[in-house]
Amino acid sequence: MSGPVKDVLLVGFGAVGAIYSLILKRSGLARVTAVARSNYEIVKNEGMHFRSQKYGNIDGWRPDRLCSSVSDAADRSYDYVVVTTKAIPEVVKTSQILAPLLSADYNAKFPPSTYVLLQNGLNVEVDLYQALKVLDKCQPRIISTALWIGTNLHTPNVVEHNDFDRVILGIYRQGDRTTTVNSQEESSLLQDFGDVLQAGGSTIIISPEIQRVKFSKNFWNVAFSASATLTGYTLPAIFRAPPNDSSITYEPFVYPGTAELISSYTIPAIRGILEELVTLGRALGWPDTPDGLPSSLVESTIENTRKRHDRPESTHIPSMLLDARKGQPIEVEVILGEVIRMAKEHNVKVPRVETLYALLSMPREIKEVLLVGFGAVGAVYSLILKKGGLARVTAVARSNYDAVNAEGVHFQSKKYGDITGWRPDRLCRSVADAADKPYDYVVVTSKAIPEVVTTAQILSPLITKDYADRFRQPTYILLQNGLGVERELYHALKALPNSAAVEPKIITCGLWIYTNLLAPNVVEHGDFDRAAIGVYRHEDTTTVSNSAEELALLKDCAEIFEAGGGLINIVPEIQRIKFKKNIWNVAFSGVTTLTGYTLPAFFRPPPNDPGILYEPYVFPATADLIKTYTVPLISAILEELILLGVENLFCPKLFFSLSYSVMAARGLGYPDTEDELPSSLPSFILETVSQSHAKPDNNHVPSMLLDAQMGRPIEVEVIFGEVVRLAKERGVAIPVGFMNDFHLPC
Repeated sequence: MSGPVKDVLLVGFGAVGAIYSLILKRSGLARVTAVARSNYEIVKNEGMHFRSQKYGNIDGWRPDRLCSSVSDAADRSYDYVVVTTKAIPEVVKTSQILAPLLSADYNAKFPPSTYVLLQNGLNVEVDLYQALKVLDKCQPRIISTALWIGTNLHTPNVVEHNDFDRVILGIYRQGDRTTTVNSQEESSLLQDFGDVLQAGGSTIIISPEIQRVKFSKNFWNVAFSASATLTGYTLPAIFRAPPNDSSITYEPFVYPGTAELISSYTIPAIRGILEELVTLGRALGWPDTPDGLPSSLVESTIENTRKRHDRPESTHIPSMLLDARKGQPIEVEVILGEVIRMAKEHNVKVPRVETLYALLSMPREIKEVLLVGFGAVGAVYSLILKKGGLARVTAVARSNYDAVNAEGVHFQSKKYGDITGWRPDRLCRSVADAADKPYDYVVVTSKAIPEVVTTAQILSPLITKDYADRFRQPTYILLQNGLGVERELYHALKALPNSAAVEPKIITCGLWIYTNLLAPNVVEHGDFDRAAIGVYRHEDTTTVSNSAEELALLKDCAEIFEAGGGLINIVPEIQRIKFKKNIWNVAFSGVTTLTGYTLPAFFRPPPNDPGILYEPYVFPATADLIKTYTVPLISAILEELILLGVENLFCPKLFFSLSYSVMAARGLGYPDTEDELPSSLPSFILETVSQSHAKPDNNHVPSMLLDAQMGRPIEVEVIFGEVVRLAKERGVAIPVGFMNDFHLPC
């Protein structure tokens, strides 16, 4: 089969997502963009390694394009958007994950996509359908599925897969479970996508009514996934006989002492659960026929499961149990909760399923988080932490305590929506007030201005012998700009009694976010926030892999942010990421703060339409002055800019500062490679900044300039001073006063 290549966006790059990305690309009929969130960095650097009995062992595989967020991928149209994330609506809805594709702006630019949901559970399509209907562009095209596959993510970029994958495809019809014939248009839609999967090697079946198929598939998850998760045992524990050959060893198996109990109580209980589901299916209108919901499904589900798990080589772990073992959210609502709600709606008694639901819905461990610094960044990350449901947030608001305490925080966020009167779980005026309990994490979002007050001084009530004697020390997470921001906190923690031999747990980050405080309790936020996180290793910038302990620490941290919608990338060595991030601040935050002008003053041409007004922009007289006085001083750099072919760049000294930042980085030992600190970075940053700040609607104000305009201290030491000190320490010459020759209108 051949045909035009389809553009496919796949969201969710776990085991299922990776396998289906591979299948789609193998077909030769799809150009695959994959969104990997928590494993983006490792997949970008090393690719994905497959260990598949069906598709073979493949090392370093990559999709056609890899993105770290749906926002990054929302720059083009897609024929299909395939969702393979777990459906956990109580944590984050599918429509929230896909929000950049569901915006009015995106849908005004691009034609509608067909959405394919490769997700377990019932009614997983509802919130996406409703979000698409709000756009009122056309009838939503949603393909729902029932998926059978044996695959697990062994490590963030290693996928284990057996010899089997099969997917049943059907059209989602809102509120309709009785139409059992596909229209010609529906058949064509299903066949087109099915052909792509089939060409890639997958087994597909097209169903005329998918909801009964998904309900049948849910039998297994309700009865067996839930039982395994509650007991902590995989299914061979109730089906597999003990080894009868001393040379063969495996666990678990049915011990002779419990065999009678399993036969008398466990299997009948599972059978009772399945029978409750059949009763509900009848109430939903599905007949006792092979193409409806046959009563024989009860025994066939048990027997098929027995056959699969009584073999010596059976190692399958239900994904719900695997998630529970990892401390990750489980699909309790879409697998069990929806059954309960449907049963209540149709007056069907399902007491066994209700018991499973009640036990699996028991609250997970909630992390105690203290967030210090309740400006724009602090407020947004407090919101993210609380939204995730995995953290109880105590926030320290200093200058804006009274406003937040009286009225709450008002968010105007393109990503999280407009929220009025929001509050953290607890609000304190000072760290001293908050130092009355232990915390799992202390998140610091205050600006790092050590010449005014150090982070250790801000946190001093937590770094005392008295506090350390009463409570365990938390993990500290520094969401702060600049270099060397961790150092004095590290020394303060090491100075605590009995801490000399213990390494402090400090997670530091590179943070990208568009947010400003419009008023003491009004936060403006764009559609983006991303943090790269890594372990702080004191005076060590050469270790480039996380130990098992470090990786576990970072994963635990990432989970509480990701549950609330935050985008987190775990990296093996954070300092070079922070150095890259600092290059922007050195060049552009510095320029804008010194001149008082935002970056469009360098890059944006004057308005050419009298109906469009904006400021600042490049005045003709300014351009001539810059060319006349600045260019001769840095002629060699000007030649590089000409080679880059960038138009309207009237500030070649910007490139000068970027180039010397990279030179300083060479002194630090960062290699000239694409995934480290490439020499091409200055030109890339310049081009990116010039494009974004030449737009008529650009109104971004760098936070350093904003602080200067408001008469607040700025982060000069951690952004500039640390670069100068590092350069002197390593004998790298950095010209002094390189910004003295800018000519801009007063």
